Amino acid sequence: MAIETTRPRVHVREGTEADLAQIVPLYIASLATIFPETNLSAEPGYAPHRVRRVLRSRLFAPPPRLMRTYVVEVISTGEIVAFAHIVSKWDPEVASALRARQPGISERELDRKLENDLDELDMFYVKVGAWGRGYGMLLMETIKYVWCEDSPAVKLLVYERNERAIRFYERHGFRRAAGRDVLIRSLLQLTEPRDDVFHLMCWRIMDEIIGDRA
Repeated sequence: MAIETTRPRVHVREGTEADLAQIVPLYIASLATIFPETNLSAEPGYAPHRVRRVLRSRLFAPPPRLMRTYVVEVISTGEIVAFAHIVSKWDPEVASALRARQPGISERELDRKLENDLDELDMFYVKVGAWGRGYGMLLMETIKYVWCEDSPAVKLLVYERNERAIRFYERHGFRRAAGRDVLIRSLLQLTEPRDDVFHLMCWRIMDEIIGDRA
């Protein structure tokens, strides 16, 4: 899948370990923008070689873990301008068993009861300086089309102060789960741990289908 813009032509493909050379600095720069009050360059845990080791195990763990990493790549130069990582947790058999026990249960209520089993978009970053060019839109639409064919819903956690990301996810059909904010301690693995609040957001394919038909 490719997109024509006034910027270079790009496409979305599955990521490989070789992409870590670009993903690591993209990731660190993105975190520095999301958490401007934190000097990541002074944090030992965010030395590039350590981040590379963590991302390698997180993005490219061997089977049987069901997951995919996608990158948006400039075709002419090979520059990676965005990446995302999604983990599969959805089990249709579990959902079928719950439907059998509770006939008439709505899809939204089913998602709520099986919240911990929903597929999770646990990383989604566009390169700093490349925002507003359609890269994030292309990446999100590709994930929905390729990954979510057999999954009814996807969840994610977004930092409460990351208003740009929240608006982006809302434009793409994600909705906050009321009363389901999550307090995460030491997400950044800092020398001095702290607590940060994240919003739980969900996208449901049926919501999008109904919206298209309305």
